[in-house]
Amino acid sequence: MRPAIESLKSSDWSKTFEGCNIIKRGVMFHKNLFVHPSALSTQIFKDIVKAVDSLRSQVAKNACLTLSTMFSELPPRDVDNHIETVMPIVIKRATDTNQFISSEADKTLIAICNNCTETRVFAALQA
Repeated sequence: MRPAIESLKSSDWSKTFEGCNIIKRGVMFHKNLFVHPSALSTQIFKDIVKAVDSLRSQVAKNACLTLSTMFSELPPRDVDNHIETVMPIVIKRATDTNQFISSEADKTLIAICNNCTETRVFAALQA
């Protein structure tokens, strides 16, 4: 997972894109790596949020897809603490005029609402 984190921090958009793909595969097949509390999972969420805000639309869409996968596949106890970090930027991207990004951000918001604790989601929306 360390190479994936380093890829997410890279200024090269293709490495960031590949880092998101590695994270998605890790979530799908190695859920134990993302058990909360973990400094590793906290860093991953922060780095993916930065990728969601990328000016490169392919990177932003892939980062939204990665977040959607994380919120769908991981249990609520492992992702609930990250809602406050993720929600503002995903809402911003959902209102983007670029339909390519906004549709994926909408799907991410739906995954968050469907799979997380309601009180945590409402608290993040109120903040």
